[in-house]
Amino acid sequence: MMNKKGQVLVVFILMLPLILTFIGLIVDIGNSMALRRKNENIIKDAVVYSFKNSDSLENINEKIDLVEKNIKNGVNNYDDLKVNLKDDILEVKLETTYDSIFSNLFNIGLNKIKLNFKYDIIEQKIVRE
Repeated sequence: MMNKKGQVLVVFILMLPLILTFIGLIVDIGNSMALRRKNENIIKDAVVYSFKNSDSLENINEKIDLVEKNIKNGVNNYDDLKVNLKDDILEVKLETTYDSIFSNLFNIGLNKIKLNFKYDIIEQKIVRE
């Protein structure tokens, strides 16, 4: 009979980089989903706060400026933020990047998040989110 000691160790050592890569990708995807949800909530809260709780602001442009200011205060390290009003539709676009080990290592682009929201405005109030 042949001595078969250590064969499992060799297979484990060969599989270890693949296992660590999958674990890293799972962590990166989880982080990106959590950050996306956080930024979505910040945008939604900023819009709702600016349009529903700011009755003292008479001008629609003041409310839009307040939306932009609240988003800038809440979101860390954003690349681009655009808040536009066109035909009674408020459009909020946010692009952000975050530090990701495996997307930088393998150049797969997981470290970019793009969000785009549209809100209907009637008589300076949000009617649909």
